[in-house]
Amino acid sequence: SDFVGSAKDGDDVGAVPFNTILTRYAERLRRITVTDKTTEKKSHIVLTDADILRLGGAKALKQYNEALATIEGMDLSNIPGSPLDHIMDKVVAAGYQMGEITGRKTTVREGKVTLRSPTAAEKNRVMRAYNTGEIEALIINKSGAEGFSLHATGKGGNDGKPRSMIVLQPDADINVFMQL
Repeated sequence: SDFVGSAKDGDDVGAVPFNTILTRYAERLRRITVTDKTTEKKSHIVLTDADILRLGGAKALKQYNEALATIEGMDLSNIPGSPLDHIMDKVVAAGYQMGEITGRKTTVREGKVTLRSPTAAEKNRVMRAYNTGEIEALIINKSGAEGFSLHATGKGGNDGKPRSMIVLQPDADINVFMQL
């Protein structure tokens, strides 16, 4: 994952500042994915400065380097590299049980890399735990927009407690948003 670089499950990465994330994504702009037409095998080519000069010209390389310098020169240390994980850590620290229904495979909880398995079975487990009250709060995205019922019903397997939804980033597709 670009977020944690080469860190492995359980590694302590501390607080990853947002500058690091922006720098990694800027560096990723140099990576081109090539698919072999015969075998359909994908490989990556990382463009060097010489490649950018040859393909895009001096102006392109200058603009890329200026963008990197701008990113590195900003003090974004107060913005967490993973806002979702930061929010989850704060909610848990406040004493609530927290769950997640997303497609994310890598998280950073309390400064440690944690690998997840966002399978359908895991998403169903989290949904059941939320509906029964075992989990009191959820982070959810479009991975949980279909096939899950998180409404308070008071019927079997559902504690009936009122639910609140706080939207951090609404989906551009109104249909996905309404499913949440």
